[in-house]
Amino acid sequence: MKNVVREMLANPHVDLTRKIRILWRPELYSIQQKYHLPEYKQKSKAFVQKKLVEKLPEMILNEQISQKLFERDYTQIAEEIRNYQNENSRVRCQEKVTYTFS
Repeated sequence: MKNVVREMLANPHVDLTRKIRILWRPELYSIQQKYHLPEYKQKSKAFVQKKLVEKLPEMILNEQISQKLFERDYTQIAEEIRNYQNENSRVRCQEKVTYTFS
């Protein structure tokens, strides 16, 4: 019996809007920084995902998503997420409006 190995082909059924949902917010942020895109710190994760799909070419975004997933370090992600939240909580706190009633 022969071992049959086929050549690698791109998956024609990839849906980037679904694939990008796998990424965590710090991973999305690093892609935004790499391509000098607006940070959208006050926007939702879904909004950022949509903007990345709109603004980056499909081939580049697909490669970036795969690279981020490949490089994921599950032992350090909790710290990365905590750092990201701490940095961005300052932005949210500065935007809050305080009302005083007399």
